[in-house]
Amino acid sequence: MNQVNITGRLGGDVELRYTPTSKAVARMSVAVNEKYGDKEKVYWLIVICWNGLAESVSTYLHKGSKVGVSGRITTRTFDTKDGDSRTVTEIVANSVDFLDPKPANHEQTSHDQNGDGDNASFPGDDIPF
Repeated sequence: MNQVNITGRLGGDVELRYTPTSKAVARMSVAVNEKYGDKEKVYWLIVICWNGLAESVSTYLHKGSKVGVSGRITTRTFDTKDGDSRTVTEIVANSVDFLDPKPANHEQTSHDQNGDGDNASFPGDDIPF
């Protein structure tokens, strides 16, 4: 089973882009703290959201927002402009919970992935990052 759950804070604003086939895709950098004794370690994880979830996180989240993410770990390889091959490991979100106190004018605190389900893989030419 490939399932991951994290809680952390956004290290920057959400990057929203669209694929050539007009699918929304958002990229977020999430800092997750691990405490052990008097020490603390911070892990920076990349989270990818698709379709309606991507648009929701782009609208409601910003640098410093606290989030809970459920999803799966995936690895993809791409070639740089210099011809070098790079491999990245990311979390593809199924849902994102907005964990900061709710502003008075917003009612939504949790968003699930919606779409046609064909976001399970990363077609090489469709990723705009």
